[in-house]
Amino acid sequence: KMIEPGGRKELGPFRASFYPAGHILGAIGVYVTPVSTLSIMPRIFFTGDSSVTDQHTIASAEFPSESVDILITESTYGGQRNRESRAAVEQRMVDITLETLRNGGKVLCPALTVGRSQELYATLKRGGVFDEFPVFIDGSARTMTEIYQDHGCAPEGMVDDLLYGNAKRASVTDSSDPLVVIASGGMLMPSLAVYYTEEWANDERNLIMFSSYLDPCSPAAHLLKIRPGSRFTLKHGVEVTLNARVMQYGLVAHLSHNEILQIVDSLRPSRTFLVHGDAHAMDELIRDSHLSMEKAFMNERYAL
Repeated sequence: KMIEPGGRKELGPFRASFYPAGHILGAIGVYVTPVSTLSIMPRIFFTGDSSVTDQHTIASAEFPSESVDILITESTYGGQRNRESRAAVEQRMVDITLETLRNGGKVLCPALTVGRSQELYATLKRGGVFDEFPVFIDGSARTMTEIYQDHGCAPEGMVDDLLYGNAKRASVTDSSDPLVVIASGGMLMPSLAVYYTEEWANDERNLIMFSSYLDPCSPAAHLLKIRPGSRFTLKHGVEVTLNARVMQYGLVAHLSHNEILQIVDSLRPSRTFLVHGDAHAMDELIRDSHLSMEKAFMNERYAL
């Protein structure tokens, strides 16, 4: 049985309450409490990947108003104290997209399938790109876009701009008109984003625009480092010359360093476990908090 955000489910002596996490559609925070008021079991809240900034497709995270004894929170961006606002990042992305298109180029946005592809579409729509140029979504993000539509989280017209079929894809790829394609494959691992990169990277008018974290060992991270005019090879063994501009923007849907500290101060747990971050990020948070924090890692056990 599906449980909507805001719902509850009893599991033996425990009760799990689910809160929207604001990261992507379906992301939740879980608040685990005892069913019995006589129980001495601690009240535990796990944030999951979380964002307290409204996005265009989903609202920001919600948190329990009741007491929390143990908090388990992501620390992905711990240590980054002065993060650029999401609105400022979006405006810079819209500006460079319009600049590229008005100069006759195409824009490829390799993107994560769930959440990021839909957010990019909504960002470009709100930024006025659609007033002048077409924007399409391709790859596995098409299915997720339909799910977003089913849940009322997709901007009007989004499902009409999904690319289905080789003939339609070829017409977009070979078009001489300026346009945008948001394609699944945010790090240029085998995906349709690789196909478009191989097709468009050699044109200096074009832009390849990344919008999320890139693993340092990923093909996308390598592409950011190579010089214009260099040759590179992706999935199909096809050697391509890079003449297009390659840019990366931080369109983040995680808690910032300061936001994590504010949540800890608000919930005031007796213990906080930091997860989903590197040790340095966690150390920075521990140093800046006046409440107890501990680092926690996969495949380790911790007594609660």
